Amino acid sequence: MSRTYEYDTSYCQKVIDLGDNGYTVHEIAKELRVSFMTLYRWAEAFHEFADAMDMAKDYYIAYLARVGRENLKNKKFNSRTHELMWTGATYYVSYRALKKSIKNTKNPHEQCYLILDSLMDGVIDPVRAEAMISTITSTHQLIDLKDMKNEFDRIKALTTGVAKDGFSSPAPAVSQPA
Repeated sequence: MSRTYEYDTSYCQKVIDLGDNGYTVHEIAKELRVSFMTLYRWAEAFHEFADAMDMAKDYYIAYLARVGRENLKNKKFNSRTHELMWTGATYYVSYRALKKSIKNTKNPHEQCYLILDSLMDGVIDPVRAEAMISTITSTHQLIDLKDMKNEFDRIKALTTGVAKDGFSSPAPAVSQPA
């Protein structure tokens, strides 16, 4: 038996408050007694809820920064766990910013280059980048798909150390002092 979840505008403030207290998206879903996928469906359907979710995620990052700063000299503080949480949170924000940039950029060539730049910056992995570029190029039926694919392969080789043929790329030349 499936249960329908009714959206309530009061959830917006609750989501923001939970993010400000360091709750992750999954914890926010638990507090609202819904799945995290329901949160994303609500964010797609209700603009104000999407804004609240974005604010909650930003507040979560601010919470992590505050906790890290407050525990700099605490020898019992688990800095590795904090580092992993921080890395995941900042990765998500960078990826979210990339998706917004792609959405706001109407030119499919520029969209592809945004993805390639993000690949170079380590924001997205090669598999996700390739899937995103393939979607854009097939949607817009780009004639110069081969050029975009060659550029992707070049950047993938630079970022992963693996060339198109699956073998390791040669290391960049290092000049020796005379």
